[in-house]
Amino acid sequence: MSWAVKLCETYDNCLDKVGIADNNHRILLPIGYTTVSAHIECTLAHDGSIHAELIQKADAKTMIPSTIDSSCRSGKDANKVPHPLFDKLYFMAKNLAQYSDEKKLYDSHAIYMQQLQAWIQSAQGKPGTLLLETLYTYLDKGTLLHDLVEQGILIVDENGRLSKKRMIDTDSIDIFNLVTEQSNAVLRFIVEDEDEHFHKLWMEADLIKSFSEYYEPMIKQKGVCYISGKNTLLSIKHPAKIRYVTDQAKLISSNDKTNFTYLGLLTDSTQCVSIGYETSQKIHNALKWLIERQGKLYGSGELAIVAWGLKKVELINPLDNIFDFDDGNEIKIDIQEDYAYALNKALSGYYTKRFQDPDEDVVIMALDSAIKGKGRLSISYYSELKGSAFLQCIGKWYGSCAWQNAVNFEKNMNVKGKNQHIRYTGTPTIMDIIHCAYGNNVKEEIEKATTKELLSCIMDGRELPYALVEHICQRLYQPYTMTSEVYDANLHIGCAVLRKYLNDIASEKEAWIMGLDKQKMDISYLWGRLLAYVQEVEEEALEIMGIKDSETNAERYMRRFQLRPLDTWEQLYLNLHPYQVRLRKNKNNRFKVLNEEMNELINMLLNEEKYQLDGALDKCFILSYCAQLDELRYKRNKKEESEDK
Repeated sequence: MSWAVKLCETYDNCLDKVGIADNNHRILLPIGYTTVSAHIECTLAHDGSIHAELIQKADAKTMIPSTIDSSCRSGKDANKVPHPLFDKLYFMAKNLAQYSDEKKLYDSHAIYMQQLQAWIQSAQGKPGTLLLETLYTYLDKGTLLHDLVEQGILIVDENGRLSKKRMIDTDSIDIFNLVTEQSNAVLRFIVEDEDEHFHKLWMEADLIKSFSEYYEPMIKQKGVCYISGKNTLLSIKHPAKIRYVTDQAKLISSNDKTNFTYLGLLTDSTQCVSIGYETSQKIHNALKWLIERQGKLYGSGELAIVAWGLKKVELINPLDNIFDFDDGNEIKIDIQEDYAYALNKALSGYYTKRFQDPDEDVVIMALDSAIKGKGRLSISYYSELKGSAFLQCIGKWYGSCAWQNAVNFEKNMNVKGKNQHIRYTGTPTIMDIIHCAYGNNVKEEIEKATTKELLSCIMDGRELPYALVEHICQRLYQPYTMTSEVYDANLHIGCAVLRKYLNDIASEKEAWIMGLDKQKMDISYLWGRLLAYVQEVEEEALEIMGIKDSETNAERYMRRFQLRPLDTWEQLYLNLHPYQVRLRKNKNNRFKVLNEEMNELINMLLNEEKYQLDGALDKCFILSYCAQLDELRYKRNKKEESEDK
């Protein structure tokens, strides 16, 4: 269980951050604490009066002490297992029977108060105990529900019972914006002391220590922790809420006593493995914190991917953009060599800032569950490596999975107010690749599976999955199924992926360069270049005629062209004549250049045997089509820009 050891080590290295929220409300939880989304904040004055208000969702996250049982509660008995300090309304309100017909909740308050009283008794004379006593005294008075109704926080019907729905339509924020059942609203308290200082109980350092001293002696089971190797207090149940606040999937669990999880060979779960209470808390609290602060969630939040360093946890996620960490400088890269230089500069800059120790251990972990927010949580990817090797893996991915493009930059307008076309090189994001292959409405299962495959390609240097590349090519063969803007974006994303795939399986190093290779004599490559000329002639002619967003013959016949290029070429060439006439009439010089270059390509292809010319084209056909079309468009736009000056 190397991953568990690394998480414990990470927690111990970050003790100075325990219990302290950052600007984004992210907290490395103390031992014995969990998080809830609070809905109502009550400020309890020293004279026993309260002022309550609803909590905005951005500020709802609240750190609270929890027992082993309360952190794992679920099902029909959840109303019998309160958290020690803050909890749902039905736990904290004494006179619930006067306001609700939910009889199964009537005994919850007594259980909660009994537990709170035990904590207070064990903490007599210790800092923070008076704050607990003030809270206990107020709750025991039994006016909480009355006070919340009086202040308009809770809504009652004509019979004075907690309403199941809004009584009037309103645009203002009320309790039903936060919860569906008012009795399920979670409360937190700010308490005033004798010196008129107000204390947020959920952030009180004295109470963190006080709870630990109260609760840990109550854990009866002891034994050897298989992770730390120490004879210590053991935990049979383990926390949830690992990926997000409402996540109920468990990373460690042994509560299945009927489906042969361990029965048959063993009599109880501790014979399989036993984990210390403190160790379990460190593992889960560290992992929650790391995912929240620097993890990435995919597939509706079910797949979590996180990377961190053991000495300094801040670390770029393998699926992040490395250029985002290059001091925010805008990167416009013209050629492949410039991209390699910029990539090395970004990596070395990040390495210098981040890694004081080049041998620092780095961990990458992916967690996934089969059922949304429930069941078991699996570690679907795990890797440990040194910081220098980590950045080498990312650098290799960025260097091999990249493609050149040309775009408009509105902020770089020329003197006549027209957009300049600037060429740049870049690496597509993981989600760009997935959407390129499967469309924007990709199924969650496919998104998660592909993300895990690509993560392994980045960190382990694996070849790209053939199925992914095939899906990309099949979509790119059918441009008529997308808008021109979407197809153009997908074409360049696909070329970055396809180039990497072809280079990975090629016998020679860097067989396929980034951009146009005029020395490449591959038949499929030449056919792709020729189709790009047809597309350019048709585009320019349509532009002259003032026709926008019209499907060209090159786009319409691309799939057929890929399967039977020679047969399809005859039809394309006949259909091209009206466009050539239009172009020659309006841009004679441009027509001559395009016609000469196209005829040169045709002559190259005519030297091949006919049976070779009409075979299905290889995937590199897409690379040459995109590269040649970019080259033609770039020259056309540059010529127009020079004419405008």
